Amino acid sequence: GRTSCLADPAFRRVISGAMNRQQLSTLGESGFAAPATSTSGLTPQQSAYLGSLKNNIEVSGWSKAKVASAMTAAGYTLNAKNFYQVTSDKAQAATGLPAGTQCQFVIQDPVAYSDYAEDMLLISQQLQANHIKVTSQGVSTGQWNANISTHNFDAIIHWGAGGSNPYTQYQNWLDDPG
Repeated sequence: GRTSCLADPAFRRVISGAMNRQQLSTLGESGFAAPATSTSGLTPQQSAYLGSLKNNIEVSGWSKAKVASAMTAAGYTLNAKNFYQVTSDKAQAATGLPAGTQCQFVIQDPVAYSDYAEDMLLISQQLQANHIKVTSQGVSTGQWNANISTHNFDAIIHWGAGGSNPYTQYQNWLDDPG
């Protein structure tokens, strides 16, 4: 498997917490899509399936202090460039990276989908403001599909199929084309 800070579930949880979904809804989606309110990825019309995951995320994102506290607890500290790096044995074990390695990743999205491309830029800005090194990479739709098929990405913007139940929603996320 790949070695990356993204391999650490605690790191991914902080990334999720640091995102301001209200801003993504308002600016990235021009108000046409409500902010996600559940880590499940389900939409409001699927709310009957949410159970304990209903409204379990802060749509405006965590405060910088909460992000910093969670990163410290997960074993990361700021480096001289003011970005988080792997520090503790716990973070080293979770990421497969040596101490002192700066956490960084690339978010990819097809530029043809202007709303998702804007979301990609906003997420990158939000995470950078929280000392998480993120680069956004706009690609063609064909390249994006090829990269998904070959697993050639760090992180991507992806949408669900919708529908009234979780099976339809998750189907295009989990159906591995390659």
